[in-house]
Amino acid sequence: MTNLTRRVAVTLVAICISVTMLAGCSLHKKSERITPNPTPSEIETVVKPAKQDSGKKPTTEPLERPMGTRGTFSSSFLTLQKLYNLAAVPTYDGYNQSTHPKILYFPKGWNGYEYWMSITPYPFGNDDYENPCIVASNDGKTWVTPAGLKNPISGIPSDVKQGAHYSDSHLVMTGDVMEMWYRYNKGNPKTKRPDSSMDYYYRTISSNGVDWSVPQLMQQSKAGILSLAVNHENNQYQLWYTTAQKKLMHAVSTDGTAWTDIKQCSIELPQGYLPWHQDVIHYQGTYYLLQTGIMQKNYSFALFLSKSTDGINFTKGVPFYPSNNPVILEKTWLYRSTVYGDGNSLRMMVSYRLPQKKWYMTGASVTVQQWNDACDKQKPLILQDPKLPVKKKTEDTAPPKGITKLSEEKPIQKSNI
Repeated sequence: MTNLTRRVAVTLVAICISVTMLAGCSLHKKSERITPNPTPSEIETVVKPAKQDSGKKPTTEPLERPMGTRGTFSSSFLTLQKLYNLAAVPTYDGYNQSTHPKILYFPKGWNGYEYWMSITPYPFGNDDYENPCIVASNDGKTWVTPAGLKNPISGIPSDVKQGAHYSDSHLVMTGDVMEMWYRYNKGNPKTKRPDSSMDYYYRTISSNGVDWSVPQLMQQSKAGILSLAVNHENNQYQLWYTTAQKKLMHAVSTDGTAWTDIKQCSIELPQGYLPWHQDVIHYQGTYYLLQTGIMQKNYSFALFLSKSTDGINFTKGVPFYPSNNPVILEKTWLYRSTVYGDGNSLRMMVSYRLPQKKWYMTGASVTVQQWNDACDKQKPLILQDPKLPVKKKTEDTAPPKGITKLSEEKPIQKSNI
């Protein structure tokens, strides 16, 4: 290469480099800028409740493993959660108010979760939304809608505009199959209110908690089937329910449809209260009854502990409160709750209606010995709120004042809840 040729080549290379730099080019492949996923704190978590007629699901937070969808909760809920230790349970309507829980606990897990719970949304006492749903958890505190599951699994009654509604869901295992039982109260086209002349109970089943069968009619009665509690052991169903006359009944069945040996249970509650809703488990050889009582005179509800050796003859119910917070003791309805065994503990999800007709739930736990002692000694069991100062124990066995206090609000629901 001559000196002239060499000088021309160098000049051309220099020009090329200058043009490349001015154009922002690179001799290497252009790299893409990766935007990191937002952290939970960067995502808006406070939303307004959906309108009652919208039918839209709320915006959800990022999915976690195992896959599931959390709800989003309003600032008012978060405030109440701190005051009353509320469980954050998502509902399809966006209000995240629910009642009538039933928990099945699997220490080794079942289809990805240790806790499965049925609930019925009940925002401000509106039974249009009282359609059975499923949520799950791995710690009993953080509840999600399992991936692939569409709530409500019962669907919505076709005659809901005529006053119909579903309610009173309950979970039970038969082998490796999960069953949900729930009640249907048809509507009256003339009054646009529930037709209470007949109660229907349906059952739907699932092998994975997500895919559910077509509902099957299991039982119907003009005498009332309220808050059916179902156990299954030794190839037999045991069924407890309350009649329209507020009597707690017991029956057995081999197939779930033919109920036999129907008997009225013996369960005495404090003066003025009658059986209403209940959950029953058979644990460590004893039947434990978590009984909701109704005071018809004042239309209010309280919660009682009882036990039995045969599932029919129960001890007199003793008052139970998940907290000694004055609001819980005196201004809150304690409603249908659920109990399950875990070692030497009996754990509960307690449902209650707070002031302003807000329906939420809280976790609670007592030892088996505490439950037994309360029943044997007939002493109310009131759990200490950790946020309140500890009061000196007394020997007073009378129920708290709140158990007979007049309800401050008249119910707005269209039917029995």
